[in-house]
Amino acid sequence: MKRRMMSGLLCGLICAAALIQSAGADILVVSNLSETLRANTPIANPQYWAAQSFFAGTFTGQVTSIDVIAGNAVDAPAAVAELRKANIDGEIDTSAAGLLGTFSAPDLSGVEGIRIFLPDNLMTLLPATKYWFILGASNDGTFDWSYAETPYFTGLGSLGNYADSSDGGASWDHRDDAFPYFIRVNARTAPIPEPSVYLVIILGLTVGSLRRPTRT
Repeated sequence: MKRRMMSGLLCGLICAAALIQSAGADILVVSNLSETLRANTPIANPQYWAAQSFFAGTFTGQVTSIDVIAGNAVDAPAAVAELRKANIDGEIDTSAAGLLGTFSAPDLSGVEGIRIFLPDNLMTLLPATKYWFILGASNDGTFDWSYAETPYFTGLGSLGNYADSSDGGASWDHRDDAFPYFIRVNARTAPIPEPSVYLVIILGLTVGSLRRPTRT
């Protein structure tokens, strides 16, 4: 009976240890929200869509939100927000494979300010990879996306150039990195088992292997 209890306890300990993981870390990929405002760009369909690129840092993580400075909505715009990867030339990959995901748009009415776009699906950022965050509108409504006076930023990643489209994102004119759009990219690294978890599992397996079968 005691042997069965010990065996059950041992199995429970191993299973519990396997499930214990260190919490993923919140990561500031890149942000320029503290920089000085230069001006606002009106986003409309299809006259003007805009995109800001950024590079992930040396980590792998899941996007938790992308925040921008936007507002001044007119005629209830149906905002389009996408994350796309860059093609081999560093430009926006407009193919179906280039779309990593979409975001739910916040209320864009009122004076421009920080607006938080939450992902509709899981989006994984890979190390040293270039991405494009795109904002547009799918109806006749408009809103403003503000851009900065300076190219400075903080975070583990970096900002790149921006782009604009006059045909609803079908094609893009890629610009330089001066006067980037305001953007803050937030991510979270995947949970990783603690070293102590591995130790408990190894010890449990070792003890289990040393037990000899006995008669009952």
